[in-house]
Amino acid sequence: MSKTPIISSDFKFAVVHMAWMFNGKDRDLLFAGVELIPEELGRPPQEPRDQLKISKVGDRARIYFERFVMDAEDALAWYANCRNGIVELPGSKELKAVATGVLKEEPQWPSLITGAEFPFTGDVLASHRTHHLIPPELPQCVQAMQEVQPDAIRWMSEKIYVDLARYPELLGTINLLVPNPVLRSFEHRLGVGESGEESSRLSLVARSGKSLETLSVLLTEVRPTGPSNVTFLKVDNRYLEVSHSGRVEEVSLAMMCSVRGLLEWQGPTGFFRTVHFRSHVPGASKRVTVPSRAGEVPESYEVPQRRLANRSAIGDLSTEDPITARIRSLRHARTRADEGVRLGQKWFHGNHHEAKLFIRTLTQKAERRVWIVDPYFATAELFSFALATSSSEVEVLVLTSGQLMLKNQDAVDASREAGELLLEQYKALKKQSQLNILVMTGDRPVFHDRFLVIDDAVWLSGNSLGTIGERAGMMISLPDPAPVIQKIQEIVRDAVLVKPLEEWVTNRQKSKTNGS
Repeated sequence: MSKTPIISSDFKFAVVHMAWMFNGKDRDLLFAGVELIPEELGRPPQEPRDQLKISKVGDRARIYFERFVMDAEDALAWYANCRNGIVELPGSKELKAVATGVLKEEPQWPSLITGAEFPFTGDVLASHRTHHLIPPELPQCVQAMQEVQPDAIRWMSEKIYVDLARYPELLGTINLLVPNPVLRSFEHRLGVGESGEESSRLSLVARSGKSLETLSVLLTEVRPTGPSNVTFLKVDNRYLEVSHSGRVEEVSLAMMCSVRGLLEWQGPTGFFRTVHFRSHVPGASKRVTVPSRAGEVPESYEVPQRRLANRSAIGDLSTEDPITARIRSLRHARTRADEGVRLGQKWFHGNHHEAKLFIRTLTQKAERRVWIVDPYFATAELFSFALATSSSEVEVLVLTSGQLMLKNQDAVDASREAGELLLEQYKALKKQSQLNILVMTGDRPVFHDRFLVIDDAVWLSGNSLGTIGERAGMMISLPDPAPVIQKIQEIVRDAVLVKPLEEWVTNRQKSKTNGS
């Protein structure tokens, strides 16, 4: 076994895909990918440098993108310099350093990651082994560019064929892509014999001038409850077949080279056994007219109609083994149930006390913030939920509605409006806690749903907190809370949509005095 999984003779050329920002003085790395080209392929064409003006970052600020074509040996030397903290524009006649900050190796060199789904695939249509140099944090200028000029992210994404808005962790990274140097391609298919016996059939296509003799394959058969059989075999032919016991469920595969190490890896996956087809025949459209208020133009729309013409299936139409089907079905049910527990999926009906205890328990666990967004929030809810924090250092923010709640009689003291009594309690409480109460203005509050933000988690409630549990309803922790927290923050900061409680009550009293 060699000291490195990369053999220089396997690759003749390479392409360095590189994007950087230049502000008239300094260069900051935005992305780099070093793609080795297998020996059997020719030299890729050199493309002209492209650029984008980013005026929102600076008058002289530009993003540059270029694909540098070079010998593979030079590209590996350039990547080695990058690992040592020296990053320069490839092929420059004069020193043109690019700032990156500290770069961390993932994994530790010379190990490579095999079989992972890395979003940047380069130009070579093959599986890749990868190595990455990753900064712990981005330079301030790159962070600023993300915020003030998002079109720059879209421009770069089109150049490297990766959505950087979806994969922002790639910004500022340098990545080495090593295509499989021995195999051009390989297939792993299910084989079924005349008597119904099943097997894994492998078809391997070697690259020009490469031999399969250094390869071996490790196949692991996996049943619903765990691995059941492992087969190791040397590759002595481009066609291989591995018999399995009974009906195959899932198979994992590792392909190793005695010289280069692990070249391919596939996690446990099943086989496509049956493909179902359904065809429809289009028919006439159906027009629907929505009833409207007096004086309004009725809304209408068309719905295309269709009817089922044919339903068919090809492949293995035999009935699945009932034992494994039952085990798999129950396992999936447990997975769904566990996911519901993870997301805090809670059903409340007919037990207001249980629902209150659940919300108070969440509030008590808060370490930084508790935000309550509920258009029906008033005095009783303030004491029942907002004050249930275990630490006075926790920021408590309440966003309620004047139109739906605070103009009504208070549930605790019917002789006063809810807003007046809530303000009185708020003044007494804010001296000893980080409590802030805001009011949504307008005829209709901007929020319809109810949200409970606990630190970085967001809970969505179908019912208002004051009546939760009395009628059937759900609470669930959102799987992607960050965008919701951002939207709540934007609305809270809107001085037109939201007013401080004290200001709202003062304006309310003036309007009552004026008879409005």
